[in-house]
Amino acid sequence: MKPLTFENQRSIFLSLIITGLAFILTIFVFVTGTYRSHAQIISNPTKTGETGTFSKSGAVATFQGQYVDENQDVLIARISIEQNNRTPLPYKASDYLVTWSGKDNLEGIFGRYSTDGDLYVVIPHPERNKVYDIQITNLNYMGDDDEEADSQKLVSQNTGDIQLDESVSESLSTMAEIGQEGSQTVNKEAKTDSIAFHMILNPSSPNEKEYKIKTIKTKSHSLITVKNNKAEFDFKSYWNAIYRQPQISKYSELLQKSVNLEATYQDKYDEAKATYDKNDKDESAQQRMGNYSSKIETEQTNQNSYSAKLKNYQNLDYDDSAFSDYSTKIYSNKK
Repeated sequence: MKPLTFENQRSIFLSLIITGLAFILTIFVFVTGTYRSHAQIISNPTKTGETGTFSKSGAVATFQGQYVDENQDVLIARISIEQNNRTPLPYKASDYLVTWSGKDNLEGIFGRYSTDGDLYVVIPHPERNKVYDIQITNLNYMGDDDEEADSQKLVSQNTGDIQLDESVSESLSTMAEIGQEGSQTVNKEAKTDSIAFHMILNPSSPNEKEYKIKTIKTKSHSLITVKNNKAEFDFKSYWNAIYRQPQISKYSELLQKSVNLEATYQDKYDEAKATYDKNDKDESAQQRMGNYSSKIETEQTNQNSYSAKLKNYQNLDYDDSAFSDYSTKIYSNKK
């Protein structure tokens, strides 16, 4: 073996230094990336469409996103519920404990739309960069051992329209923003029947769809109203913006699209008929007439349906009792 020369030694030494620096740089990039990723997670709200489960009752909760008014006087979270048939979640606000990670109790509104609709959390005058980690615990779980086999038999609420035998609040709650997808988190070992999520007025990723905050517009630009020198949440405007108006817009658009389609099909039918009138042996023209005639009838049927549904939602009145049961305190879990 040849002895190491000075040049060889320097080469090995430099290689070791470069390898060491590369290793340190890799660790630095990994730690920095992990920190940034964690920081981004905790400075964004829960993703719209993400689901969690009340592990005892089996109710699946879907985070439907955050809302603010134009003045940003309130920050709202809406959670849709797909509940177990035998152990439905309670509707009374007093049957829940709502907590957050702050050291002091927080003024906030929590309740459920009627007896079977969405859950909602309203934080008045939210601090711009504060993260509100919220936990909702069902205190009134009434399960039994015999229901285990049925725990996954969830009531399907993906109904399209309000029927005479359906609950208005349940139907509207499930129709608004149907189709969101997310990952479902189930904690089978949980000792409480609860879900958790976080809210923030100023997300670090405000333009990403899953974090985008929706704005509710009102004449006063605020969902806080003052009655008899007392500040109150404007439930009627909230209900109209979240539940009623989207359905009016939906069926207005469907109706107009159907009218436009009918007009297009009518033009095509007229062209085919003109061809057939010139040559009644033109089988292709005859087939096109039959095809477009059928499509015209379909759109006319659709228009009758859309018009009826549109009128139904236009005539739908706000019911004060649907939002009459709510709590006004979010308790600190540090105490």
